[in-house]
Order: sequence, then structure tokens, then C-alpha cells
Amino acid sequence: MAVIRTQRTRVHDLVRFAADRYDTRLPEWVSRDGDTIWAVVRRQHPAESGFTALGLRGAGRSARAAIDVRSEHLLDIVPPEDLVARRLNDTVSPGIATALSVLARTPSLRLAGLSWGPTGSVGFELATGTTAVRATSDLDMILRADRHLPPRDAATVLQFLSTLPCRVDCLIETPHGAVALPEWAATAGGGVVLLRTPAGAILTGDPWRDPWRDEGR
Repeated sequence: MAVIRTQRTRVHDLVRFAADRYDTRLPEWVSRDGDTIWAVVRRQHPAESGFTALGLRGAGRSARAAIDVRSEHLLDIVPPEDLVARRLNDTVSPGIATALSVLARTPSLRLAGLSWGPTGSVGFELATGTTAVRATSDLDMILRADRHLPPRDAATVLQFLSTLPCRVDCLIETPHGAVALPEWAATAGGGVVLLRTPAGAILTGDPWRDPWRDEGR
């Protein structure tokens, strides 16, 4: 498969890289797909230019590791939005499977041009085919919102997600970071929310405003 050098990665993307080109020892628990490894793009910036910050995951919650991989060694880049139509393994809980099916055919998430995709264990299983979802797992998902999403629209989406047959943990991804959907939905009367950025978490009243603009960064 041809190496991808031009596609820009974003946080939550699932990527596959060539293990034999990674020059640091990998954890023993890392599962391999032949001579390649799947990982997820982290929010933090990589330590060096030309690298991508990735997170490795194994079977247990303690099996997690952060690494930086040369961007030129990425073989596949799979955004969460591309996982919507894929099938989970038969071992997944019926609630999550049903929720994904409902989400895939509902127009509610297209408010203000939103797109969505599963992340976390569900996204990892859909991308890799490796069993990662447990009976107690939540459905983690993101909403891409490049433009301002009114809190009332966020509240409408939140109400819809609460009707699904499993717990849904949803983040709104803005151009500057991510905010939890329930937090933003609760700001209809004003207030601040916690914005997760590559440089760390900050409080802001507008997740679509560059948090560093006023500091001159």
C-alpha cells in the first residue's frame, strides 16, 4: 500500500504505521497487523516537526502509551467520520450496535453542517477489526463543528443522544480544540466551558475563538 504523505491528520483519526520503521522499542502488549500497527492521533503536538503524536492501545485500560511517529511512515489514515458505515464484531453490546445504526440514519446530527464519527474503543474496533468494545463500554463520539454551533442546537443534539440505548460521551471538535457537548449545551444563558487544546485545557466562553489570539501567540 502506498505511503500517505500529503493527507493532514486530525485528533481522533485512526492511523496505521510501519512497525519496522519505528526506531524505539514498542510495548510488548501492542497488537500488530502483520508488520504494521494501528494507533490513534493524540491532541498533543509531537515533540518534533515532521512527526505525528499517536496513542497506542492494548486490551486493557492500563495498556496505553504515547509515541511520536514520522508522518511519512503512516500507511493509512482513517477519520472517525469514515467509520460510520462499518460493522462491529458480533461480541459488541446490542445497545451500542443499535445506537450506531440509529445515528447513521438520523438527520439530527446535520445541524449547522455537523459531521460525526465514533471514537474510543468503538472507533478502534471499527477501524482495525480487533475486538475492543466491552459490555460496559460507552459510545464515544465526536461532532465536527468548524463553525459556531448555538448552545440551543447543542441541547437538541444532546436530548436526542439521551434517547439512545447506551450511554454516549460526545465531544464537539472546533478548529481550536474540543468541548464536551453537555457543557456547551448548558451555556444558553452564558458561561464558560473547558476547551481541550493541543497546548492544554483552558476556560473560554467561545470555543470557536482562537484562545491564544489575545496573548499574541
